[in-house]
Amino acid sequence: MNVKKTTSVLWGVGNPLCGDDGVGVRIAEALLDAPPEEMEIRLCETTPENHLAHLRRTRPSRLIIVDAALMGLSPGAIRRLPLAFCESTSWSSHGIPLSSLLEEFSREMDLVVIAVEPAFREHSLNLSPKVAEAKTVLLALLENGELESIPLLEKPSRNSIP
Repeated sequence: MNVKKTTSVLWGVGNPLCGDDGVGVRIAEALLDAPPEEMEIRLCETTPENHLAHLRRTRPSRLIIVDAALMGLSPGAIRRLPLAFCESTSWSSHGIPLSSLLEEFSREMDLVVIAVEPAFREHSLNLSPKVAEAKTVLLALLENGELESIPLLEKPSRNSIP
């Protein structure tokens, strides 16, 4: 029996019913059929806390979280965010900040938060042209293992929300 080795897990986060807010989910969906080697894809949508038990069981060496975030940049801009920038923002209806959700894992795995600046977050199943272009760029970076080439966000805007 061939068991696929998983060294990293990608969480696609966001609301796919709200336009560009669903970019993380759309990226995860695009990777489901043929994920990068040793990567498991999880569609978290708006409830990443529902996937914590899976992290506890599998203990990957890296967790990659992809979502839309208001960073004060041009629509479609892609940045890596330090987990600390996510401290004051709540993911899900439970109001738990991402940094609190993942605190127990921060010492044992590499946590990578990748954000895409949305153009709009109104009710729609479609991505804006700029965010659709960013999705294509980010998919290539994920498939080629080039996440370190994504610039780090130096300073979050006051409204920053992954």
